[in-house]
Amino acid sequence: MIKHLKELQTWTGTTVEAIHCDNGTEYKNTTLKNWTEKHGIVLQFSSAYFANENGQAERTVRTIRDTMKALLVTSKLNMKFWDWAADYAVHISNALPRPAQEHSPFRLFYLRHPDLKRFRVFSARGYVVQKREGKKVKLHGTKIRFIGLSARSKSYRVWKECKKKAQTCRDIQLDEKALLKTDQDTLKLPLKSSKRNVQQVRSSLDKLLGLRS
Repeated sequence: MIKHLKELQTWTGTTVEAIHCDNGTEYKNTTLKNWTEKHGIVLQFSSAYFANENGQAERTVRTIRDTMKALLVTSKLNMKFWDWAADYAVHISNALPRPAQEHSPFRLFYLRHPDLKRFRVFSARGYVVQKREGKKVKLHGTKIRFIGLSARSKSYRVWKECKKKAQTCRDIQLDEKALLKTDQDTLKLPLKSSKRNVQQVRSSLDKLLGLRS
């Protein structure tokens, strides 16, 4: 968190005056306390078991969590990919305008519009594109799956299935239409909708992802 605060102050040219957070150990610790006191930053904590004091933050976290669930379920990926799905959910949230604001959070912070062309269908399969001299393009044999965007470059985050690890690639070719096709077996839901079915879906999602709504 200290690293993130330093970056924010450098990018914006302003000084953080106060931090309001809950009582989590990632915030309530000696390291953060000493750093904030050294830099004259007021560290404020909400009352225990009163999440409504952090209402805006709680709503944002819930939106990101729900988006992450949707990405994992529709892509049929397991919980191992939750951190990449959550990171991509944050990219999506920052690129969308808020109802009470004219611009997106990305536009308000960076003073420029986000590049929406970079956004791809999460978990879409494809290949690495290898460019050679003479403008020849060749598809590399490595199969990949799109799992997000790099925050510090224009590269994409991909999962290389052969090596079972995540990497960043600049040029890729994806088959996004394959995942956009309707698949009624994705969630294995009955055709008829009911209150009971909705509850079963929510329960199965929470059990699958290990989260609680």
